[in-house]
Amino acid sequence: MTIRPEAAADYAAIADLHARAFGHRTGEALVVALLRHRGSFDPELSLVAEMDGRVVGHVLFSPRVRWTTISPRYKKSAGRRGALRGPWPSTWANGA
Repeated sequence: MTIRPEAAADYAAIADLHARAFGHRTGEALVVALLRHRGSFDPELSLVAEMDGRVVGHVLFSPRVRWTTISPRYKKSAGRRGALRGPWPSTWANGA
């Protein structure tokens, strides 16, 4: 698994991931898209987890909102909605 900052080319995969993780609702993906347009958005703090060339996880840190979404296929420990909550170790951003 590789953890890296998101790229514009990932936006569609991230939106699809959020939709699948949250019961095919579009609200979560819309919130993420809107957060990207805020002045406080830092693209280095919007990370994707990638396995075999596919985006399987996403976390977006912002001053007020934190979203973490894991593909339903990989969310065994993520809980029933696919979202994880809690403080995450900074080493995750380094692929540890």
